[in-house]
Amino acid sequence: MAASKIIYPENIAKFKCIGGSCEDNCCRAGSWNIDVDDDTYKKYEAVSGGFGQKLLENIREVEGKKSFKPQTDGRCPFQRPDTLCEIVIQLGEDYLCETCKIYPRQMINFNGNREFGLSLSCPVAVRLLLFDRNGITFAEKPNNSNSIEANETEAVAFRIRALLFGIISYKKFTLMDKIAYMGVFFKGLDKLPVDEALSLYHKNLYTQGILDEVHNARAKTDEFERRKVLLELALVVSNVIKTPEVLPVNTLNTKLYERLNNFKEALKTAEQAMPLSEAYDRVIVPYINKNAYLFENYLFYQIYFTQYPNGITEYGIGYKEFIGEFLMLLMFGAGLYRNKKSIRDWEMVNVIYLFHRTVSHNKAVRKHLTEVLNNIGSMGEFLSLFGKVK
Repeated sequence: MAASKIIYPENIAKFKCIGGSCEDNCCRAGSWNIDVDDDTYKKYEAVSGGFGQKLLENIREVEGKKSFKPQTDGRCPFQRPDTLCEIVIQLGEDYLCETCKIYPRQMINFNGNREFGLSLSCPVAVRLLLFDRNGITFAEKPNNSNSIEANETEAVAFRIRALLFGIISYKKFTLMDKIAYMGVFFKGLDKLPVDEALSLYHKNLYTQGILDEVHNARAKTDEFERRKVLLELALVVSNVIKTPEVLPVNTLNTKLYERLNNFKEALKTAEQAMPLSEAYDRVIVPYINKNAYLFENYLFYQIYFTQYPNGITEYGIGYKEFIGEFLMLLMFGAGLYRNKKSIRDWEMVNVIYLFHRTVSHNKAVRKHLTEVLNNIGSMGEFLSLFGKVK
């Protein structure tokens, strides 16, 4: 068995929480739960006096899982008006629950290695990981702490991920070439044994010819149908953020919350929402074409820490869901900034972290997304949804 490694994007070593200076402090707990692990809860039970009582009174248990009860405005009950943590001030950092100690850092064991990353629901992490024109690079060091077992499924997923990294990193392909080539590969993977498919697409990676059929099909797609599907994807997002427990009042900074409310109101019906698909073409597509590196970094990182190692068993369906969620992210951006002529980098930061904070982790999204994508036939029709993205 190969020696276990610790693998991580080099940039995460630069991460530093900016606390109260953050545009959307993560202690606003309304759009997610701040879980309290059992070991920390036992420590809280041993705290005496009034503060010990306050700790236990502000923890709820649902289906065997404990979490802090958010205040009526969505904030953690231990976040003070000056945004400092009352638990840290009263007891010290050792009394933070594991969620608060670690977030936005993430860790997973995969293919015999321990891999680290940052959650894209944190705006600081978004800027650090995605706004680097040099791309995402990895560092490695020996994992001397404990052995990590690998299995055959993870070994296959690791090889597939390596090919996808190669596709996204290939400089001669445009962003749409890369998305299309991944689709062609996954389509082949449903028909060929994994070893044969990996060998074939590694061999053909540096040829443009394999994409011609996809490009031709994409060019022939009906514009009305394209806009209709885009709106359906946007409605999936809108239905999620309409749910009160997903987005309670005042859990986000005021301006972004107003934009989300406006987004919801604009998407009551597909007919009312027609300007949204126009905003996608007018605002989002030009930004993508100008900043393709950012979205390449986004897809690269999602493959690294979300698509794999979680993996997929039905490869073609998994690809559509993966890229379909990326399209929902873009339509989310169109909804937030549909009245603007263009958007700036800091506004795209808002789009990405807010999508990951409120939408992408919602279980209902996957179901609705699959329903929408099942109605799309060919790969060309699917990729045509990106419009004039290069």
